[in-house]
Amino acid sequence: MPSNTKNLALVFNKVPDRLPVPGEHIAVKDVGPFDLDQKLPPNALVLETLYVSFDPYLRGLLRDPSVKSYLPAIPFGTAITAGNLSRVLRSSLEGFAEGDVVRLLLPIQQYNLYVVGPQSEQPFKVPNPGDPGLDLRHYLGALGMPGLTAYASLYEIGKPKPGEIIVVSSAAGAVGQLVGQLAKHDGLTVFGSVGSDDKLDFIINELGFDGGWNYKKEPSTKDVIQRLVREHKAKKGEKLPEFPDNGEGGIDIFYDNVGGEQLSGAIDTLNLFGR
Repeated sequence: MPSNTKNLALVFNKVPDRLPVPGEHIAVKDVGPFDLDQKLPPNALVLETLYVSFDPYLRGLLRDPSVKSYLPAIPFGTAITAGNLSRVLRSSLEGFAEGDVVRLLLPIQQYNLYVVGPQSEQPFKVPNPGDPGLDLRHYLGALGMPGLTAYASLYEIGKPKPGEIIVVSSAAGAVGQLVGQLAKHDGLTVFGSVGSDDKLDFIINELGFDGGWNYKKEPSTKDVIQRLVREHKAKKGEKLPEFPDNGEGGIDIFYDNVGGEQLSGAIDTLNLFGR
């Protein structure tokens, strides 16, 4: 006898002009019924959603499908797909059992049937999901896509060295705050740009950045970086740089999340062999 149940989902209704309005552009709807006792095909998982990651890129998917971009638009009337932590309710997939917790890109809905095929994403099984010392949600943040983005790009491209100076734009964002903390851990001086005074307080007093600025209050990225570098070197008793110079006394790494004026201004302050 089928065990049918409601299956609430977050559905894309209408293209938003700006921020999505709940109930208008996105809405919670029942996309069921979902049969929890259905016969499973090979290599399948019945999953119950625990946590979902709402990342900035999702806004770009809420568009008309005729508008091309690096990822396909979400079809109207379907559940939005996002990073997801789910509990395995049933399994026909080798190596996965009831009670396991997996990470996948899945529709945002209470229940999913996921079948692993040659071209599909392989589920990541969370180790020791019952560990009281590690919040599962970290696997969607520092141990998930934002963390991998920060770690791989910083160390593969930035190649940070102790004693260097790094500037991070969008420093309070999911990736930027991790880049800053990783750099600080490795002995770099870390400055960040943010969009509000509250965020500035957050990166300095909670994340441990050495300084930063609210870009909405600073018309010139170049000028504010030069000022921060001078202030930092003065506190350490070092010789103050004179800008422009021969590529010394500026910053070593600019980790860019936004482009535009911040990118061009930061490039003007890069040392020789800066990244």
